[in-house]
Amino acid sequence: MELRHLSYFITLAETLNYTRAAGLLYISQSALSQQIMDLERELDTTLFYRTKRTVELTGQGRLFLDEARKVLRQVEQMTVSVRESSTHRDPSNSILIGLEIGTLHVLKLRIAVTSHIFSLREKIPGLQANVLTYEHNALLQALENHSVDLGFFVHYQPAIKNKTSLTSRILHRDEMVLAVCTRKCLTDNPETLKNVLLHNGIVLLEKEERGMYQAMRILEELQLEPPIHFASSRPAMILATETGERATIIPSDILEEIQNPHKQILHFDVPSAALNYLAVWSPGNKNPLIRDVVGAVRRIYGPDLDESFTL
Repeated sequence: MELRHLSYFITLAETLNYTRAAGLLYISQSALSQQIMDLERELDTTLFYRTKRTVELTGQGRLFLDEARKVLRQVEQMTVSVRESSTHRDPSNSILIGLEIGTLHVLKLRIAVTSHIFSLREKIPGLQANVLTYEHNALLQALENHSVDLGFFVHYQPAIKNKTSLTSRILHRDEMVLAVCTRKCLTDNPETLKNVLLHNGIVLLEKEERGMYQAMRILEELQLEPPIHFASSRPAMILATETGERATIIPSDILEEIQNPHKQILHFDVPSAALNYLAVWSPGNKNPLIRDVVGAVRRIYGPDLDESFTL
């Protein structure tokens, strides 16, 4: 059992609605359903009564809800305690940055963050700076309790929505596109897109829940139901695309991962295909290095955003 299972369970228990809970968690309904079934299987009990119209907690579910909330509160308190007990950092020369797992594949963003930290070490003697990776929900929680100063996300919405108020700034706008390897010369239009989707089908990474959720939203907006296959790893997904076996839905900024020279790109041209690179922090966190790092990363992407940047 992992902490994310508890988070998923609590969100569903509080909403009693799979659609609403999946939206709050930024995962697909099928992924949420699978996680809950895995949890019930591990506990060897039924946590929810399910019908076509309603979802209700069982007696065991109500008991588990109380215990799950206690566990997450203890984890949050533990994180804050460790943070506060660690050598009272001087905010003028220390910063802890979190990268959501999905940002690791966006080379330009990752290098922008790490190269600026590298430069800061030369300007600020004794700088304490760490860059760590987090799952989506874990990074949100760390930002809320100030155990992380600044987080970077790749997200389909222009701002992070969570239970508390976090500040989001768009660094760069991207889009999800359909990549397919074929010798045919494809015309980038809705009819070709539909034909490729229905004929080739798509391959998605089964462990990348937010990417899967966005792909499902795109297909739902297009009112298409192509064959969907799931790869157990990112290399397996890329290989299935490079060999021409399947098409895939991928951010346009990381298309270089697909090396086949016959790669072709089709655009969805629907709102749900939008993708945003976000810098996120708590408004209560006044670390001056937040502004410095975010400003440096924004400059890497150029003045294509008209938003003013204020802390």
